[in-house]
Amino acid sequence: MSVPLPITAIDLVKAVDAAVKAADDEPARGVDALNHLAKQTVTANMLVATGAGKKIKKLAKSEDAAVAAAAKKVVDAWKESVKRDQAAEQAAADLRRTTSGADATTSGAGGVALPSLRTDSASGAGDP
Repeated sequence: MSVPLPITAIDLVKAVDAAVKAADDEPARGVDALNHLAKQTVTANMLVATGAGKKIKKLAKSEDAAVAAAAKKVVDAWKESVKRDQAAEQAAADLRRTTSGADATTSGAGGVALPSLRTDSASGAGDP
């Protein structure tokens, strides 16, 4: 199963605002919009910066049971998305930490040892 690329913050704000409006005006359309949002990959920073999570949590308390259920589905999906993102960030940090101590023969080669390059004088093939 492939993970979709994260939605941009601007698109997230637009989609959440559209879902909120749709849920208020026509709950069935709101549920469709929320189902679409549940499929989006988001980061914790994005949710904090946009306030999108707060808006969806508010919809999770909707009097319309279908809207509330769809909003709860979004909250759960986004929690998983944030967990995946944080795990990926941690793995990248761990990888940087373990490769930052690499010696000169491996740096820049993706961890593959490079042969030592010697000049003739260093290899013992001295001058005549």
